Parts: sequence; structure tokens; C-alpha cells
Amino acid sequence: MVVIMTPLIVAGTAFAASSTLTVKGPHKMVASGAKYEVTISGTAAEGASTMEELEGGYANGTAIKCDTTYRAEVTKYGSQEFVAYSVTGRFVKHVILFANSSGDKALCAYLTNAAGTATYAHASAHWRNG
Repeated sequence: MVVIMTPLIVAGTAFAASSTLTVKGPHKMVASGAKYEVTISGTAAEGASTMEELEGGYANGTAIKCDTTYRAEVTKYGSQEFVAYSVTGRFVKHVILFANSSGDKALCAYLTNAAGTATYAHASAHWRNG
């Protein structure tokens, strides 16, 4: 499992030094049919009000690789694939998933403004279902 925590500084996106995002997923292979938890936590600074998450494996025949901005991810997979949560200040979300299919999996998370036009932070976790 790889955990990436990145305050985002990308041209054309918003910047808030105190916005953070972390994703913690399974540390080992998840057995087929098992229930497991992924935890998304962070701090939403001024302007950041929505946490968007996408979980999946292979899309269009290629393994999910999380982009650095929500807009780039939506361009690849469409907004209907995301689950959105309203967030303020410090937050923790526990996402319960089931290993319904085997292979490489990922959860991509983005801290955005309400419109989804600015990405304040992004993070991801990657693991394998057996």
C-alpha cells in the first residue's frame, strides 16, 4: 500500500497551505469477498469545502493512476464515478469497501471548492485484492 499526502501547488489551481489530505488503505492483500476500510482524513482550509473520492481498479482497460487535480480525474472517469462529502476544518471519513473483484485497486481523493473547479490537496492509496 502506498500513501501519498500532498498539499497541492499546481499552476491554474487554488493554493491553501493549511489544506491537507491523507488516504490510508489496506497494508496487505485483501482476500476476495472480504470487507475492508479505507480512511480519508485531512484539514479543509478556507475555500476548500468538498472532499471527492473515487475507488476502483481497472478503467477502460488501464489501472487507475490518480491525477493531481480533481478536474483531470473527472475528465478521465466522469463526475458520476465520484462520491462527494461536505467537509469543514479537520475531518475523517471511513469508507467501507468489499473485495468483489481481484487485482490492483486505488482510492483517489481530492479536497476541492464546492464547484470542483479548484483542487486544494490530493492523496491516494493503492493495494491489491486477491
